Amino acid sequence: MKKSIAYILIALVVISAGTVLYNIFLNSPGQKVKWEKVELEKKALPSKDVDVSGIVTLWSDSDNEKLYLYDQGTDKVFGVFFIHGKEYPLGQVSMKLGHLHNDIKHETLFGDGSYRVDGVMGIDYPIITYYKIENKQPYEILSIEAKVQELDVNGDGQKELISARGTPTETKIYSYKNKTLKVAQLNEQLDAISVTFENPYRFLVYSEEQGQAIYELRDDHLVKVKEETE
Repeated sequence: MKKSIAYILIALVVISAGTVLYNIFLNSPGQKVKWEKVELEKKALPSKDVDVSGIVTLWSDSDNEKLYLYDQGTDKVFGVFFIHGKEYPLGQVSMKLGHLHNDIKHETLFGDGSYRVDGVMGIDYPIITYYKIENKQPYEILSIEAKVQELDVNGDGQKELISARGTPTETKIYSYKNKTLKVAQLNEQLDAISVTFENPYRFLVYSEEQGQAIYELRDDHLVKVKEETE
């Protein structure tokens, strides 16, 4: 009888320990993201007159600050800032695929005075360029040759950049806090062949070792949500 009670107690301890370990596994913070610092270019755009002609589109913040995209009658798209009576050419920002479809965004994650120009340099060759105006002087601060989304991926109240390029897909996360830009290369960190970003805020990861799995970015950790059956 005493032996039976002892066995039961041992079994309960083992079950309890197993439950604790299982809960620890479920609530594991996952893999901590490894961030690498990225130096913003901050390349000052020189002031000079340009020929704004052909098909022209305009984004205007005020009478003293305008951004034009134009083609000069060619298959290329150019850009220029007009700031307090001065012209600051951006050079070529895209190829023209039938029309000026390039998107311009103002006040990006880089704060007030920042602009984003979306371009394409060929089939499946997007290029995203960020500019910032400080004291009436425009600067090119970052260029990414990839598709880019700006979203608050980890729910911290600040947007991140999610860039994706190539087949299989290479995905990176850019974080900008306290005027410091950092990047995390997800394929490298997850030892994955392909990483794609999918809503709602999840990453579909494929690796030879694990097959397909779904990850989320929680705070500063990559957490596996579940395996993905093919």
